[in-house]
Amino acid sequence: MPYKEEITKNIKEKAISLGFNSCGIVPANTDSEHLNIFINWLKKSYNANLKYLENNVEIRANPKLLVENAKSVVVLLSSYNRQNSSISYNSIARYALSKDYHIVLKRKMYELLNYLKKNWDINGRCFVDSAPILERSYAYNAGLGFIGKNTCLINENLGSWVFISTLIVDKELCFDKQVKISNNSCISCNKCVEACPTGALKPYEIDCNLCISYHTIENRNIVPDNVKSKITNQFFGCDICQIVCPYNKNIKADVTTDLQEINLLKQLDISTFENMTNSMFKKEFKDTSLYRTGLKKLKENANNLKSKKT
Repeated sequence: MPYKEEITKNIKEKAISLGFNSCGIVPANTDSEHLNIFINWLKKSYNANLKYLENNVEIRANPKLLVENAKSVVVLLSSYNRQNSSISYNSIARYALSKDYHIVLKRKMYELLNYLKKNWDINGRCFVDSAPILERSYAYNAGLGFIGKNTCLINENLGSWVFISTLIVDKELCFDKQVKISNNSCISCNKCVEACPTGALKPYEIDCNLCISYHTIENRNIVPDNVKSKITNQFFGCDICQIVCPYNKNIKADVTTDLQEINLLKQLDISTFENMTNSMFKKEFKDTSLYRTGLKKLKENANNLKSKKT
């Protein structure tokens, strides 16, 4: 077996053994078409107050600015499918029901990277939503799925309930090819666009200014009335556009063990935030995705939902 092929095969086998659901590898080059789509999205101000997305566009265009002598991008998918969740999917976004995925996935990725350093003298960097990288573009070009109208990467076996991690390395590996989906029902389906309560979704494009997920997680300013009035029981995030997606029906693959729901979030009552102090919040939620949003914002979300019930 040629040396490069042996390393590539070994990387994929190791990734699966660590609990990743899927692995693909592509050259460390940015897809110009996807980059232009992103730049045009910014020009429309669809990023709302996520101003950090406007920074470092040159890095998105050139991953070698992140990793010296970058040759390959190892793309990893991790399922967070929760078909049997014990809480309402609408109250807390499914991705946030476990220990913070940044913590979980980076630990696994560092284990993979250390393995590559030790066995193959491969160096690189691990990224989980932590750098200006077009993750979905790399995943698409690695044949791990297609980008749906809800703007999520959709894998035929995992649906869209997936985290995308990237490992940029300084070794040229065997590259995967983009897979053409023979029966892409997304083309004729419009369920996600029609189901979005605020009209934030257009086919293959999302306007954060109207997105419930953005306003309940990222927005530190006053939520506009036209969005606030459409929030029903969404406390943290919104999964409506994924819940209605046909590709998320009857998925066999379930969430991996280290991304299982934690009791703190399974049993969460938003009324508990009413008298919570910052020290209590840090103690209870430090290792969850809710922590970065902050207690002040979560109290505002809770009060908004409470006001709708009175």
